[in-house]
Amino acid sequence: MEEYIFVKDTHHKLKTNEIIEKTETKLENVVVRIRKLDKNEKSTLHTDPNDRTALYFDKDFEIEKYNFDIVFDENDDNQTIFNKIGGHFIINNVCNGFKETIITYGQTGSGKTYTLFGSNKEYGIIYYFVHYLYKLCNSKNKNKKKAIYLSIYEILGDTLIDLISNLNEKNIEFYTEEYYLKTIRYSYKVVNIQNYDIAKKIIDSACLLRNVEATSQNMRSSRSHAIIQFFVNISDCTLHNGIETIKDYYGVLTLVDLVGCEREEFNTNKNEHRNDKTSSKFLNSSLTSLNKMLRKMQMGNLDESDKRQSVLCKVLFNYIQKTCGVCLIFCFNPKISQKSVGKIITNFYELFMQNFVYYICYKLRYMNCTCK
Repeated sequence: MEEYIFVKDTHHKLKTNEIIEKTETKLENVVVRIRKLDKNEKSTLHTDPNDRTALYFDKDFEIEKYNFDIVFDENDDNQTIFNKIGGHFIINNVCNGFKETIITYGQTGSGKTYTLFGSNKEYGIIYYFVHYLYKLCNSKNKNKKKAIYLSIYEILGDTLIDLISNLNEKNIEFYTEEYYLKTIRYSYKVVNIQNYDIAKKIIDSACLLRNVEATSQNMRSSRSHAIIQFFVNISDCTLHNGIETIKDYYGVLTLVDLVGCEREEFNTNKNEHRNDKTSSKFLNSSLTSLNKMLRKMQMGNLDESDKRQSVLCKVLFNYIQKTCGVCLIFCFNPKISQKSVGKIITNFYELFMQNFVYYICYKLRYMNCTCK
């Protein structure tokens, strides 16, 4: 008996070439990364070597096609992802006073933390961002002086936990910022970092402090949202008719490793002492609130009430505004046992792709530096 495979093309990707050209360099704003599988695992997701925007989902006797800005397969390393999403251009924007936000999003065990932070064998994209940031800021420019500050914290339920614990380095300056979350005050350190090596050491230490638990998908599954922010203070000095003018402004690079969206049965830690704030229901609730806020961002009708929906929304509210650059990296685990991946892809696509590319390319990146 002959077998037929039907291809369903969800061709909703918007034509944005004219708008993108105005940014001088094309930025990839909604991208997909497929996790590498073991040899005995069968994939439900497939890419096209001739079309890096296409993602195919094997759905029994039907193949669904989705288009994103770019689709990374299992052979693409983190350095490739940094380059392809326009990492150098993003850092240039930050050093010129823009706010740029990178968000990794996806299932538990799909490679979000690996993409952002890497492993013992490979650097994550955050280190490529930071390395180029210091390289650019340390370049000789007599008219511009830059100072870089770093904060790292995690959001666990409705609490905020500072992940910069011990500062053993000499001559490190820092100040303290505060968030009032549901009438409770949470403080975290903002540290002046002089070079890449110190920044890397602090990031590495913060990763070890993050809240993790074992799940059926991952032995060390992140149970919190991690927020890493670099604040670049810029003093721009100009001399006109013998009068010196100094303009102070700042750019912000925000990197977000969201907790994985998941089902409760993924959790192997089901003892009575388990923290309710790390349960699937609680974690998925915070993601739902963020999804709603991102949808309102696309529609251009964000208001102050949106940041009250969750702690995560409050923290990210100022960094997904219409003058900010936002790049979403969707990570997928394509194992055949996770047929629910189809529903997740559909939800992500409908939520973000249909309007997101137009919104980002049209609204952001005009030279409106945020002054202090």
